[in-house]
Amino acid sequence: MHTRIRKFNTRDTYPEQKLDNDLCQTVVARGSMVFVRGLALLMTKGAPIVGDDGLPQNFVAFGTGRLGGIPWPVVAAAFIFVIFAWVLHKTAFGTRVFATGGNREAAFLSGVPVRRVTLSVYVICGLTAGVAGVMLAARLQSGQPTAGEFYELSAIAAVVLGGAALQGGEGHLHKTMIGVLIMTVMTNSLNLMGVDSYWQRIAIGTVIVAAAAADQLRAKVNWLKSR
Repeated sequence: MHTRIRKFNTRDTYPEQKLDNDLCQTVVARGSMVFVRGLALLMTKGAPIVGDDGLPQNFVAFGTGRLGGIPWPVVAAAFIFVIFAWVLHKTAFGTRVFATGGNREAAFLSGVPVRRVTLSVYVICGLTAGVAGVMLAARLQSGQPTAGEFYELSAIAAVVLGGAALQGGEGHLHKTMIGVLIMTVMTNSLNLMGVDSYWQRIAIGTVIVAAAAADQLRAKVNWLKSR
């Protein structure tokens, strides 16, 4: 059962309803992001939040402190990675996530609660994004209303560089971590070379487009081989 469900993939079939659902969810997600960012700017008037006496030291320590010489953000990231690597690749829920991402109709006909799985994935995504936001605020020692802009695009690029399929149904968390390291090294290298921040955005955008094009090409090659 585990192996058979993972074979359902949108590269074999592209139901119109699935494409419509994907488009709707993408639009809602992006629209919600813009709404919340605008709300944050409205509430803070675009100014950083630091408090009258600064942020509590216990909070700041979460972003700047160390555990056994290892920074807390690294410890938190490693812990989350281990947990979700196990969940995604070793549990029935992970199998259902792959099946739902690959082909909703096939997953539904196989008995997978598609809506529940989709909602759970969105909740988990929001939870981990919240943890990352707390760590970023603690590291910056302030609440920056503009912090995290374009991070979602870097995340997409890292995932695609790690071999995940944009159509869904395929991916490995450890390869995604490699994609994250590639993006981090590239960004740090551009900073060390003194490249202007505007050119850095162009470079990241180029990587995203190239990664998406490579994913589409790989999907087409795999589809042709399966014919």
